[in-house]
Amino acid sequence: MRQSGSGRTAKLSPLSEMPNKLPTMRYCYHCATYHPESEMRLVPSKSIPRWRCIKSIEAAKKSQAKRDAFGREVSAQNSRAAASKIAAANSDRRS
Repeated sequence: MRQSGSGRTAKLSPLSEMPNKLPTMRYCYHCATYHPESEMRLVPSKSIPRWRCIKSIEAAKKSQAKRDAFGREVSAQNSRAAASKIAAANSDRRS
């Protein structure tokens, strides 16, 4: 129990009773990124169902040229993320 300024005792609620305001994140095996579960769909694969983002599912329905452009965009994002991690690791070593 905790004392409030008026001398009354205020009950603290445990964390399990607090509403979870953060969205559940799922890993998209197609674009290798985490997305909120509301932006994901569970799709069948050869062995087990996997989570895939709606953006990548919709992109797969487009022409090959547009799919290739989407793939290049995702690859560029992944390359930038990898370069950022490498730069951060190198700057930590220098410090």
